[in-house]
Amino acid sequence: MTPKLALTRVLAALLPLLLPVLIGLGSLSLLETGRTKEAEREIKNAGKILNGNVLNMGTADYIEQRLNQFEPDVVILGNSLSTTDIIPPLLAHRLGLGKGKVQTFGIPKSMGPHWFAVSRNRIYANGHRPKIILILSDLQSALAVTPRSEASYLNLSEQLTDNEPLIDQKIGVRNYYVERIRQNRGAIRDYSLNRWRNASINLFRYGALSPEILAPDEASLDRVFDDKNIDMSLHHSVIPTFQKQQKMEPFFDAQELPLPRESFIPEITRLAHQNGGAALFVRPPMSPSLPEHIGDIVLPGIPEKVRNIVEKRGGSYMDMRALPMNDSHFLNPDHMNPMGSRRFTEALAVLIKEADLLKKKTPDNEQRNLEIEMLAAVELVDARLVNKTPNVQFTLAPPPVPRANRPVISGTGRRADQASFETKSFDAVADGITAEFTPFASRCSPMRVTEDGQILPKNNVSCNEVYIRKNGRVCHREGHIFFSASDRTNPLENGRNYVLTLDPERRCEGALWLYPGDEVLVPLALDGLDEFNKGARILRLNSRTMLGPKDDTGEVHIKLVVDGEQRLYAKVGVQKFQGAPWRFILNPLLTSSTENAHVVLSNPTDNFILVTSLALREYGPLNKQENKPNTSEQPPEDVEAP
Repeated sequence: MTPKLALTRVLAALLPLLLPVLIGLGSLSLLETGRTKEAEREIKNAGKILNGNVLNMGTADYIEQRLNQFEPDVVILGNSLSTTDIIPPLLAHRLGLGKGKVQTFGIPKSMGPHWFAVSRNRIYANGHRPKIILILSDLQSALAVTPRSEASYLNLSEQLTDNEPLIDQKIGVRNYYVERIRQNRGAIRDYSLNRWRNASINLFRYGALSPEILAPDEASLDRVFDDKNIDMSLHHSVIPTFQKQQKMEPFFDAQELPLPRESFIPEITRLAHQNGGAALFVRPPMSPSLPEHIGDIVLPGIPEKVRNIVEKRGGSYMDMRALPMNDSHFLNPDHMNPMGSRRFTEALAVLIKEADLLKKKTPDNEQRNLEIEMLAAVELVDARLVNKTPNVQFTLAPPPVPRANRPVISGTGRRADQASFETKSFDAVADGITAEFTPFASRCSPMRVTEDGQILPKNNVSCNEVYIRKNGRVCHREGHIFFSASDRTNPLENGRNYVLTLDPERRCEGALWLYPGDEVLVPLALDGLDEFNKGARILRLNSRTMLGPKDDTGEVHIKLVVDGEQRLYAKVGVQKFQGAPWRFILNPLLTSSTENAHVVLSNPTDNFILVTSLALREYGPLNKQENKPNTSEQPPEDVEAP
């Protein structure tokens, strides 16, 4: 046998063994290197994208510049959720901080190691000592330790120094390689589907598949189908249909996520505590349209373990997923739009103040000004946000709406099949107006629509949602109330009777309505007064006249009844309710030993009044305007900014 023949036989024998290996290595290489155009853009801009903007410098330099300029009390770190879901100036204002004292550094597709590196190398290594390091993120990203894309890895590298033993220990090169292969499986699939789409279109249009034709059509299609050209308000109506055709999956597999003790959560929390601050991990809500099996999914018991780890190291954990949100608050299933971010920011500020994370309620502070809000709509129970319904009692039924049975008309333009009522006389209580004054920027119009005597069930949503999702949704904007039938039929043709009425509940998340002629009894919860030094000395009322005769000189009556005894009686002209607080001095003080106390608010006028707060305030030193108990009918007016 010749040497050539022998070599041929050896190769023939090895080929069945080598071929699968070569195919496997080639597939792994393709999976590891395959990138979409989006991925290429991310890699190109890696280390320069912060808060959704491409910078003209590295993110590390930019972060250090902002820290040096503002010396913030609150630093917000996170992925893209931190960029969309919180409004820093609004949070600073609600927390009583100066402009610029809340700074956000949102790194796209970031996770635990990114936030640890920023905290360690950008903040504390440079002598900055914020009071709060606020991590706003889905819990999956907070637990994850390994970047899943090359861009994410490069964004992390921008924040690292030459000596990072902890990050090297937890990430490792091998893990990153495997994670990138997994992430690129979807990239290769998307690339293949796009090529098949383009080829089909070119074959139909040109009868050819030449590369010269493919390239320009692919660019054109990419421009047509780019996200910026999509009306994201329609996204929510597409999700149920999409679910039937294709299985949506979460970005992380909950089974493969590290345990909390293996993540960077302990290190971030410990680092903040050692530098005189506190780490606050916040888990935000996502769109109610998001199917239950996707989104921020973790194994049972993991949130409790995260909370225990954080609290043992001097930090705080807040699960805010129970904050009531609807489709109108989201740009897509997980990122909020401006209306949603305002609502979320307002609620977050309330919880931060209640938890005293800025350390303003120190025992040696003579004017701690502790408060108990009697109309509170949310509270934290075991680190989880819980919704509350204030225990209020209205003594009368709502008054009838003038011209309640007015004509039903259609909309205009693309909403031509949408029914509405003309309501110009009620513009002052429209959703967009009330959202400016309610505690959580809630859409809070009291106007309702009945269908054959039954109130339509889904109120105070956006008008776009009424148009898209229908099924008994109602919106009130200036000029009109738009509504849809309960069963998606045309209200103009279904033969049912639609009439305007007022909301009998009168409640709106920490606010309540006083209609003309109304009277409401608000029981006072006094068990929380145990935290006060001596008791509650001030009753504070925030209200706003929203609708009524411009020349009205009527008065709202305020009574405090304790154990059957009237302790306070005052009258305030409705024209003076413009949002600033009214404070009434209590003498004697209210304490936790008081058995029965309630406030009665009466509105004998023709005005609509929105009560946004009713609170008991701690005893403290008297100021010049509060130098004696108030028992007269004219209360002391203290008009500070609310």
